[in-house]
Amino acid sequence: MTWTPEYKAAYQRRWRTLHPGYNAAHCKASYHKDREKGQWASKRSFYGIDKVAWTAQFVSQNRRCATCNTDHPTVKGTGYWTIHHLHHLPKPWKFVILCQKCNRASGLFKDDPALLRKMADINEALATMV
Repeated sequence: MTWTPEYKAAYQRRWRTLHPGYNAAHCKASYHKDREKGQWASKRSFYGIDKVAWTAQFVSQNRRCATCNTDHPTVKGTGYWTIHHLHHLPKPWKFVILCQKCNRASGLFKDDPALLRKMADINEALATMV
């Protein structure tokens, strides 16, 4: 049996009459619910952090980035908050929540406090030269 466009349309019409409560809005709500559930499952398995711990940390930071104190995760207002942790420590990791810019900056400096301090010293020296 081949699925011609006519047969497919007839099949879909029949399926919709047999499942009247199953509409696009239901599918969309179910998708977002399952998507959020999946995101928290991956955070729990990878970071050892659940939604309660993440929310508690975010509230303790006044719902802002721990580094730059912004209330937007990215420059354009879209995106997501990131979990910043030190990879060499065992799970469950201690963590803070950062915006994407601060998390990327930390990664570019290899999460090395000495490099970050050196860059801060350079920036302070340049600021006094002006």
